[in-house]
Amino acid sequence: MKKINIIIKKIKVITFLLIIAVAMIPTLLITLIYGNAIKSYLNKAGTSYVERERDAKVKNIKAFYETMKLQLNSYSTIQGLGFIDNNTDGKMNYEGIKSIQYIDNIYILNADFNLLNSLYPDKVNEHLITVLKEAKFSKHYYVSNFYMKDNKEFQFVFFKLVENGEIKGYTAFEINNSFFEEFMESNSDLNVDIYNDNFTIIASTIENRVYTNKINEYTKRMLNGYTSTESVEGIKTSYTFIDLENTSLYMVVTKNESEIYAPFTNSIMYIFIIFLLCLVFSVVVAVRFIRFLGEQMKKEYFDSENQKIYEQNKLLIPRVENIIELLDISVTNLEEIKIAKNKLSTTYDQLKGEESGFNDNSKDK
Repeated sequence: MKKINIIIKKIKVITFLLIIAVAMIPTLLITLIYGNAIKSYLNKAGTSYVERERDAKVKNIKAFYETMKLQLNSYSTIQGLGFIDNNTDGKMNYEGIKSIQYIDNIYILNADFNLLNSLYPDKVNEHLITVLKEAKFSKHYYVSNFYMKDNKEFQFVFFKLVENGEIKGYTAFEINNSFFEEFMESNSDLNVDIYNDNFTIIASTIENRVYTNKINEYTKRMLNGYTSTESVEGIKTSYTFIDLENTSLYMVVTKNESEIYAPFTNSIMYIFIIFLLCLVFSVVVAVRFIRFLGEQMKKEYFDSENQKIYEQNKLLIPRVENIIELLDISVTNLEEIKIAKNKLSTTYDQLKGEESGFNDNSKDK
């Protein structure tokens, strides 16, 4: 009995573990598959969102530059050329344009690059003539690179002043980076950096990044004209370039991947609760089943033992009956022997008595 109890106990343990495994392994696999599917979906959705916002900002910035060029070209053609043709008093009409926030200064130069007039004569940019001489016009206008000097950013937009096919001079507009603000603040959940071609950040949603340089693998690829989206140290990083015809700006849009995967992270608790409930359910089922199994095994064991005893009894009972019958016969024979013995004893006593009487008679004679 002790041996069968040990066997049943081992079977219960094995059965318990099997039930837990059968119940939990599929649950675990489903959880892992679900988790990977959700993460994959969120990763694609996050990538799509960052790229969509990146492309929208590039489109808006290019549209801004196109609108700006049209506006400045109109002013340049009317006021700039008019100033050179009628330069009698050295005065220039800056009304209507000097109030534009992103314009720091306006310059009128002749064909020999001599400065004739400026909006703010006391704030003439020392790099103006150098940049203009190095400009390679492919059209009647030229947009220079964004320069950083003494923690000040500036860019020049030059227009040729042409009359009858002859270059009479140039109009130069010095602009700052203030117009980038409207493109930066539209998405509070994204970080946006705009670079010039010297790896210098000229505008950013993070104020302390402006005027800093950032050289790494993706900024190198970006400045080589590549457009892509990568995961860099837990940050979804999407980069591209902004083609301004004569020059380019470069944009990096980033979003923390913890924010992208936040829905999955928030659902982990619910997944854990479901997993825990499945585990509890599996344990309850396993316990109830092994109890039932143990009872059945004991019942079958005892039924089997009873059957063996019954079979053995079927063989033993006739033999026992024969033995009892023989014993009964022996007992009967023993009684008869006892009676015969008693009779013999009585006969013996009689004979003994007769012998004693005979001996006494003989002596008297």
